[in-house]
Amino acid sequence: MLAVAGGGALVDGVARSDRGSGPAVTPTQAPNGLFDVVQVTDPVVVGAAAGPYAGTGARVVVVDIVVDGAVPGTAPAGAAEGSGSSEDPTPFAVRVEQPGLGFQGSGDAPRCPPGAPLVDVTARESVTLVYGPDFPDATADVIVTLTACAPVGAVTRGITVRVPPPTTAPPTG
Repeated sequence: MLAVAGGGALVDGVARSDRGSGPAVTPTQAPNGLFDVVQVTDPVVVGAAAGPYAGTGARVVVVDIVVDGAVPGTAPAGAAEGSGSSEDPTPFAVRVEQPGLGFQGSGDAPRCPPGAPLVDVTARESVTLVYGPDFPDATADVIVTLTACAPVGAVTRGITVRVPPPTTAPPTG
């Protein structure tokens, strides 16, 4: 799951996060090709994400955020081996927004020292999105903003996800 500052999304007045299901959605490319967002359709992954909400009528969607590009590192130029590398703490921040419902993550840029070298980052993180049983639509817009230090800055990308129909409570007995 994507580790983002600020906790989960506010959905129906409850702090939560979302994951997607439904047919694959063809994402559009971010302007600088830094990242992409894809709805996850693997029933095993979506089912695992939906497990905690079983019987609530919640509608669960999972999206993968795939980062593949260069961003300024979090260590100054000339720092020790491993500093400012893709293994260092997050050289970017992520904000995932469900318009009208809430968001997760701050999207605030990390602290980067002047002259920080660009580092190649390859990461794939899953985010679970939860829609209440009274969510009226079969699709929803999701806006993802990845923020790194200058010269990259904030890059925003949107995707329309398919929201599954409400489920009923499992039989008891």
